[in-house]
Amino acid sequence: MTLRGSWAIGVLVALAVSLAINFTLGGFVTARMFGPHPPRGGFHSLMGDRHYPPQMREAIRRELFDDPQVKERLHALRQARKDMFAAMRADPYDPAALKTALDEIQANTTALQHAGHAALERIVAETPADVRAEIGWRRRSDDHHRGGPPRDEPPSQSPE
Repeated sequence: MTLRGSWAIGVLVALAVSLAINFTLGGFVTARMFGPHPPRGGFHSLMGDRHYPPQMREAIRRELFDDPQVKERLHALRQARKDMFAAMRADPYDPAALKTALDEIQANTTALQHAGHAALERIVAETPADVRAEIGWRRRSDDHHRGGPPRDEPPSQSPE
């Protein structure tokens, strides 16, 4: 059977659309399964935890996220962001409301940053030198889990 004329063009267009959809979905599924995954929000984005050895990660998480003041600031920051978006959408526009929300965001962000720095200073002071030597290096297993290429290992320290 041979297709001619407008039927042939229609079938070719349908095949092209079908291929495009299949390649798009296939690429999406492949990327989700095997591609690098962005860090989760919260602690991961706040402190960049993948650069710390596991012992330090857990200590920082406990210190920060078991602190009721940090939780309160995070909640206040989320609320201030909602207020900011509401002020931006408001009709009529109220510049004072936007400024208030932005000031609240800045105050909470600054307080969270201070809390994070203070926790990090305490934890680094308590961390042994051999563990601190790993700061800034991602382990090969971390890279493999995230789908990225392996990174260099930290320089080995030879016993003297």
